[in-house]
Amino acid sequence: MEESYVKNQHYISRGILKNFAYDNSHVYECLVEKERIYPTNYANSMSEKYIYEHSKIEINKVEKFFSRIENYICPAINKLINNLESENPNFKKIKSKIEYYMREFLIFYYRSGALLHEFSYNIKNKKNKIFLLLENILNSNYLETLKKVIINNYKFAILKSDNDFIMSDQYFSTATLGIKGRFTNINNRYIGLKDVIIFIPLSSKFVTSNLIVFSKILIVIIVVRLGISIKRRNPSP
Repeated sequence: MEESYVKNQHYISRGILKNFAYDNSHVYECLVEKERIYPTNYANSMSEKYIYEHSKIEINKVEKFFSRIENYICPAINKLINNLESENPNFKKIKSKIEYYMREFLIFYYRSGALLHEFSYNIKNKKNKIFLLLENILNSNYLETLKKVIINNYKFAILKSDNDFIMSDQYFSTATLGIKGRFTNINNRYIGLKDVIIFIPLSSKFVTSNLIVFSKILIVIIVVRLGISIKRRNPSP
């Protein structure tokens, strides 16, 4: 029997979206440009029809590749969340596990909707964006190098919100703490540069913060409603 296409293909894993559901089934989506906010089942969120399909690629091949990763990373994330919600979280073990799975987190970032949209810039056939995606996630040397940069040069923290974090279709969220960044439009493509902070969402309650700092500035991170506020101050003498 001929295999049929998986129609609804997610660019943010359902296993992660589930951790943002407010009633175990639904999330709120916000379309910024259209100024719309509405509830939807997380199974229908952050997805697009046949987004990973191409006439030159075997049916469902890319979808199956991501599914194999999700089958072990999503249960691992759930264990991390359970650890964080326990009475005595083992932060050393949590940090170790997040570092261990950093390559998978990076793959999730590169498959995200924002990146897929960006890959389609300046190419005539928009369907060919899938090859730019594969070029990034199948480059094991690049992913391993980027993983080591983050692990070896970034400070690590877990942020918890008493309300809810939000997650974009980019998956990773980034920000620059330097004044120059405001004028250079610095963003996720600058992971690894001085004073760039990375947020990796685990659930609506927990997000990891990775910060690379090469200056003598003490970074104070304060969790606020629906997001994160960052204050900078010089260290005490």
